[in-house]
Amino acid sequence: MCTPQKKAMMLPATIAKRYTPIKVIHEGETGFVYQAVDHVFMRDVSLRIIDSAYTQDPSFPQEFGERVRAVADLSSPLIAKIYDWGFDEGTCYIAYQYIEGIDLSELMSLRGPMNTYHAIRIGAQVCQALAVAHADHIVHGSVRPNNIIVSRDAGATLVGFVKVYKARPIDENTKASARNRAYRPPEQARGEAPTEASDLFSLGVTIYELISGRRPYTSSEIRRMGLGGNPVEVPPLPDNPNIPCEDIYQVLRKALQPRPEDRYASAREMRDAFINCLKERAADRGDSSGVPIELNPGRRHDDPAEARAHAFRARPQGSHMAPPQKDGADERAGAVSWTRREDTYVPSHSWKPEDEERDMVSEGFPDASMDGTASKRNGWRDNLLMLAAAVILALIILVIVLLQ
Repeated sequence: MCTPQKKAMMLPATIAKRYTPIKVIHEGETGFVYQAVDHVFMRDVSLRIIDSAYTQDPSFPQEFGERVRAVADLSSPLIAKIYDWGFDEGTCYIAYQYIEGIDLSELMSLRGPMNTYHAIRIGAQVCQALAVAHADHIVHGSVRPNNIIVSRDAGATLVGFVKVYKARPIDENTKASARNRAYRPPEQARGEAPTEASDLFSLGVTIYELISGRRPYTSSEIRRMGLGGNPVEVPPLPDNPNIPCEDIYQVLRKALQPRPEDRYASAREMRDAFINCLKERAADRGDSSGVPIELNPGRRHDDPAEARAHAFRARPQGSHMAPPQKDGADERAGAVSWTRREDTYVPSHSWKPEDEERDMVSEGFPDASMDGTASKRNGWRDNLLMLAAAVILALIILVIVLLQ
């Protein structure tokens, strides 16, 4: 088998005379994803190289291109933006937004199960990303931990929307295939195409694994249910004193129903169920700071800045992350140092509630706060600075007149 390191060495120095691969980020069933440099815009990108075995079908360029263009039109800060795609000497590639962070699969391997509160937040954010895609009738079809990246500001970004459908039989005996089958719903296990309900099932498996450290079903159990076997009850979650696990268990139990019609009717409905769990936790504590407010559902042609501003508003206080802290096992690109503090996993950074407003204003959102107080304060500050400058100038002129 060709290792990622050997595969990287086999790459040409540049792709499309524009992208220079730096390192392997991820190895999937259909190819590799690299961190690369875009020499046109001088930025880092994620560069996905599709295995040539999947591009031989004459209809591939047209069908694949239509899929890429549809996903590229999605406007959401929770979905990685596609920049470019094409062929270079027979090599099919996609360049998309590089997220400086760590995918959930690697995060779990480094830190084990995640705090329930953060897992629910991630679930709500991914549901929001799926709601934007589903509104345009785009199904992800491969929601799993390695396609969800936690970035430096602790927000979840969904990648891997552009599914490469097999042009050859996939070796189902590989470790990657066996692992991925555990996230597929029963209807996919029996050969049906993925649907919006399939995405919700896969997300349910992912969040269950984040909290408990194990998947609710084995791939064999999913296959048996897909072939008409008796449903398997979702195992209970471990006790957690911070959030009553019965609440989140019922949310996940509904998402993990074998029949699609028994799951949530939409990603928005499942997102609202996650948010209700957070609200109940906050109510129990008499604290509303951790409750994400209503998210902009997003549409294909929404203004990106407005959509991103809404996503920032939706993040609970205390969610920002400092630039990655490199230490020990985390000495790899994008690995974020996480610290166990009280009842939550938080970044190794002292964060204050006012930082969120400051960060949003500095990134071009003058109306970042809900009541506009940030922009008002900035306006008063500018006026005071101008007044002070005018007073100083008047004093200088007065001194010069007196000296004459």
